[in-house]
Amino acid sequence: VPPNLAGSVLLGRVVRISSLGVLVEIDEPCLGLIHASRLARPLASFAPGDKLQVLVLGADTTAQAISLRELTEGEQLRCKGSNWQQKQRS
Repeated sequence: VPPNLAGSVLLGRVVRISSLGVLVEIDEPCLGLIHASRLARPLASFAPGDKLQVLVLGADTTAQAISLRELTEGEQLRCKGSNWQQKQRS
C-alpha cells in the first residue's frame, strides 16, 4: 500500500459489496474500502464492475488497508481541472 496516496482522487472498480461498505480496486492489486457511512448513494445501488471516483482518505501500510470515500457528482465536477492527483484506469 503506497503511503502517499492520501488526498488523491482515483478512478476505481467495485469488486465486492458487503454490509460494511464497498470494496474497490484502485490499482491492481490495491483494494480499498468505502465504509457504508462514506457512500454518496445507497449501498443497494452498487454492483460489481461499477466504476466510480474515490478520494483516498488514508493508507495504513502496517494493516495494508486503504480508506476511501465516494465522490459526489458535484465533487467530481469540481475536481476536473483542479490540481488533485488523478489516475485513470483503462
